[in-house]
Amino acid sequence: MTLEQKDQGFRGNGSINGNSVVISGALTWEAIGSLTHADGSSSLVRISLSSDREELIIKTVGQPDIDLLRGGTPVSGPAGPFSGKYRTVEPNDSLASVTIVQTGSLISGVAQFFDQITGISGQVTDPNKAKGMLTFIDESRVQFHAELSADEQSLTITGMGNPIVFERF
Repeated sequence: MTLEQKDQGFRGNGSINGNSVVISGALTWEAIGSLTHADGSSSLVRISLSSDREELIIKTVGQPDIDLLRGGTPVSGPAGPFSGKYRTVEPNDSLASVTIVQTGSLISGVAQFFDQITGISGQVTDPNKAKGMLTFIDESRVQFHAELSADEQSLTITGMGNPIVFERF
């Protein structure tokens, strides 16, 4: 698994038992996130780093812990069309920005909505369409749908009230 931290959020991608997964969330003493599998299933997880920073532990209720050791080869692949940085286009919506990485059919990223950092993880469902979970620091999760414009320059996310439109920058 390859993990990246951005401000108080994190995202990553990799595989568990040979199955592709993405993970993203917000950081506190213990990170809170959503682990999304290639089949679209998603679980709330807690992530902690060992004191020597050599081991990362992913905990899911009712499942065995996943222990990851530092090292290895970073997981990479060609970036999909959702990959990029976006910001809102309306002056009144300037409080939102999103960074997304798409690897295969999975997306993960970090967003800032109204001064809250949230993780984004999900699955591409059709060309230029995706769905998944937004995971907030208080452990709440909101299902979202995203649609990328035909020219791939704007992104619309629904699931938090009114649709939020972002432009690529």
